[in-house]
Amino acid sequence: FALTLGVVIKEIREPKELTTEIYTSLDLSFSVQDVQKILLGKDAQGAAVELVKDNDVWKIPLLWNAKADQAKVYDFLKKLRAMKGELRVSDPSLFMDFKIGDEEALKIRLVDFTGREVLNLLLGASVSAAAETFVRKVGSKDVYMADLNLWPLMGIYGDPGTETLSNNFWSDLRPITIDVGEIREIAIKRFEKGKEKITTGLVRGIDQKDADKKMWRYSGKDLALKVDENKVKDFLQTLSRWQAEEVLNPEAQDYGFKNPFLELRFVTESTREIVLTVARENEKSKVYFVRVSTEPVVYKTSEYYVQKLDTADSAFVLQESGSQETKSEPSAKST
Repeated sequence: FALTLGVVIKEIREPKELTTEIYTSLDLSFSVQDVQKILLGKDAQGAAVELVKDNDVWKIPLLWNAKADQAKVYDFLKKLRAMKGELRVSDPSLFMDFKIGDEEALKIRLVDFTGREVLNLLLGASVSAAAETFVRKVGSKDVYMADLNLWPLMGIYGDPGTETLSNNFWSDLRPITIDVGEIREIAIKRFEKGKEKITTGLVRGIDQKDADKKMWRYSGKDLALKVDENKVKDFLQTLSRWQAEEVLNPEAQDYGFKNPFLELRFVTESTREIVLTVARENEKSKVYFVRVSTEPVVYKTSEYYVQKLDTADSAFVLQESGSQETKSEPSAKST
């Protein structure tokens, strides 16, 4: 079948050197930094996705105000801003062929910090939109084929006519997002049968042998027990790579936090404290939930990262060459 596109499909593609002549600027003249709100959805449904910038941090109000993936949001805005297009039709009677009428098209609305709408762009969910994006400005009769496929940038990877937008696509799934190089204190508490047990305490301070260097040591421990800097570095790298599976409604259930499994406490050089509480619904469950003191949501996470971060003092001991293995408390791993 063929769509009445008002253009003849070319069997011979233009030479590469002529490609730049086809696409023209869409004049999407908005400032990426000035955008304060992003709304995605159809008029009949309202905004399916809403992203709001609060104190320079993008958040997701419809997802319990979870923190958005900042890089993903800015990548979307920058690519949208630079997008060009090839004019296909200028006839409103053909809008249905592109599914780009005011009611059926997906709208991208951008609002700046003054409340002014700086962009209202329609995307046509035509049958070819899985590989191409047809766009039209609200109030305009010109339909362009964009030089950029916008759908994957919004989490649509199949048929845009049937797939739905998801706020989860925009969420930052890292339970902790600070620069781990700024952490100066680490405390890990393990809870066994409802009782708290301090398993690890580390603090980074001035090296007594070199005032220009900082080194990790055990907090409140025998200073003769040396800390392996590389082991702490590996621990912090695992922390920085931690990716949860999804964000959850913090009010939906207890998630096991009445009887937590693990607590990770970090203090940065600026004295900012961040506490991560890890719980599970029962002792046999391999699904864990994380509550972060600085975030409004609960994270669902896999057993892998919990096992990596559930460590005891012995995990950080420096094994000096020629010495016997240092004895310390047993690992805090569950049996």
